[in-house]
Amino acid sequence: CDLGGAPTNLAELTIPKAGLVVGVVYEVTLTSTRNAEALFNASLVFPASSPSSFSNPSSSSVSFAVVEGAKNIPVYITVCDPSKVGTIFQCESSMPFPRLSADRPLVLQAAVDPSWERTLRPVVVWESLGEVDSELLTPGPQIRTSTTAPLLIFAAGLLTPGHTLRLRVTITDSAGSSGYAELSAPVNVPPLGGSLEIIPPSGLALFTVFQLETHGWTSDAESLPL
Repeated sequence: CDLGGAPTNLAELTIPKAGLVVGVVYEVTLTSTRNAEALFNASLVFPASSPSSFSNPSSSSVSFAVVEGAKNIPVYITVCDPSKVGTIFQCESSMPFPRLSADRPLVLQAAVDPSWERTLRPVVVWESLGEVDSELLTPGPQIRTSTTAPLLIFAAGLLTPGHTLRLRVTITDSAGSSGYAELSAPVNVPPLGGSLEIIPPSGLALFTVFQLETHGWTSDAESLPL
């Protein structure tokens, strides 16, 4: 197929993508010829009987086909109920979102939307996006699964209260297409500032009635009521 463009004397040719059609094979030809000035200067060096081939043009052609570019894989992240890990109901539904609890294990599952039909032998990579989380994915006892597996499990107590957890998962299929999803969720701050009082402070077992009172506890506004 001819590109249909006007000839150009530029050493670099840029073809706008809007002018290319998927499935079409194009041919580009480069023709190089010494200009008249070069030929005049050459006559000062070569004898008057310079070969006529000195000014003959030279050309080279290249063909290329336009193919459809890779599409982004639709990826999503589910925050799963840690109590159901290992059961047939694992990650069947998402936990309340977007706030996370620091004193519970965090279970995340990355998946590809069922509408994507080309996901063969996918490669999964989890990565942290925040500075506080820079070492969060370092292999160790706090990570119960591989960071290259769709299911990612963090041990309880690993998240920082009051901090926003930011993670990204990227999935690439065998055809080279890829997509990613990101999670940005704040971690709840535990109640603080309160006290527990026992009245009376001492007594006799089975005879004294003890009363427990607690007051003064507070937390961030998003975690209220307690």
